Amino acid sequence: MDPPAPPAALPPFIASTTWGDSEYGVTLRITPTPSARQATGTTDAAQAWSEVVASAPDADTPGMWEQFDCHWTWARILEPDKKTWNIEPWRPDVPADRMLLEGCNPGGPEV
Repeated sequence: MDPPAPPAALPPFIASTTWGDSEYGVTLRITPTPSARQATGTTDAAQAWSEVVASAPDADTPGMWEQFDCHWTWARILEPDKKTWNIEPWRPDVPADRMLLEGCNPGGPEV
């Protein structure tokens, strides 16, 4: 007999969003919940993004979803203890392969 499947991770997936300044421009610091770090559902990233936009409507600009999705897909695995996922509206909107090659931070260093 197979072991039971783990329970699905449930929203909320975003604990907080905070706009801040860096030497390069504004940044949105997104704090994921423990549930977000465990989520594996096919619609969980979209649900989490809707929470981000509800909390920070100015985040819904070109390139921001792509940065968020990169963090959701890769940063959760590669840096599971990273406190915040930082995304910036000044970064260029780039194809997924470049986004990944630049560590979810196209056009400049991580801030």
